[in-house]
Amino acid sequence: MRKIFAEHFPSLTSPRVTFTLRLQEALREMGFELGGEAGARLGKKLSYPGSPDTILRLVKRAELPAASAPRVVGLDDWSWKRRLRYGTLICDLESRKPLDVLADRSVKTVSAWFQKHPSVEIVSRDRSSEYAAAIKKGAPQAIEVADRWHLGKNLAESVKTLLARGLAEIRRAWHVQAIPEQEREETEPVLEEEKRPARSRHEEQARLARRAQKLDRYEQVLELRDQGLTAADIGSRIGISGRTVQRWLAHGSFPEARRRRRRPSLIDPYERYVLQWWQAGNRNGLQLYRELRAQGYKGSSKAMYRYLERLRTPQRPSVGLTPSKPQRRKSVLAEPAPLENFSAQRASLSVCVSTG
Repeated sequence: MRKIFAEHFPSLTSPRVTFTLRLQEALREMGFELGGEAGARLGKKLSYPGSPDTILRLVKRAELPAASAPRVVGLDDWSWKRRLRYGTLICDLESRKPLDVLADRSVKTVSAWFQKHPSVEIVSRDRSSEYAAAIKKGAPQAIEVADRWHLGKNLAESVKTLLARGLAEIRRAWHVQAIPEQEREETEPVLEEEKRPARSRHEEQARLARRAQKLDRYEQVLELRDQGLTAADIGSRIGISGRTVQRWLAHGSFPEARRRRRRPSLIDPYERYVLQWWQAGNRNGLQLYRELRAQGYKGSSKAMYRYLERLRTPQRPSVGLTPSKPQRRKSVLAEPAPLENFSAQRASLSVCVSTG
């Protein structure tokens, strides 16, 4: 009986494999850098045989280096499917390499990961309350810091709000000084209370600051128009486009900010049930979330709590009256004011650039 055998060459190739070890390593590196489809296209040009599936199979078989105990980590969410399902990406900020990808961003999942890695000393995160609770539960010894992007964003928002409110007050006070005492009450604009309640005190202050800045610019537009300037000249002097100036003047009165149209949400089909549940005196959000899931709700608990926050916030009747046209200032400036070409948006942009 005849037997057929072959000698193995472990330094050249593996058994039952048509590729050499060097070719497998080259295809694997192409897969890590480019992926399956792009790696196969490049391999075809370089005369490296290998389909996209072969390249991905080599990538999956590769042994990853053992990760050292992380000390400084950063975590952020990313979407498996936008507005439906989110995961968590955890990176080592010292080695600048990803550590793990979690299936979701819940407190239970993230805290369990931190409990398995007690070496973590510093955590960089965004402003998510779920991540804050997970860190306190899973890594109470860690120091929480804001990442650089959110730090710059928070600073820019604060500076923009401060400048928008302060710039309008400074310019208004400068004009009031030139007006007789008996006419000052007529020149003070009356702010309109918005019917829709703000979600937080910070957002309400930011809204009022933006409105004050816009009102101040609108008053400047009226003054410069009375001086005979064109829309383009007014826009370049104040810092807005000429089309915006034309639209404001054609409106005939101060253009209030339009209320944004609410985007459709996954909880919309269950609004009637949630409203009845709320009016019955129930306040257990976890119980409501379980009931909605049983009925087919596929959204997140955060979206549900955001809707409950709308029910929890009482609607305030609007107080105060806004005149159809803001009162004109009695004094007219022939030359631009020192702060006229300065805007809060430009200042906040420069802060972002400097912090980056």
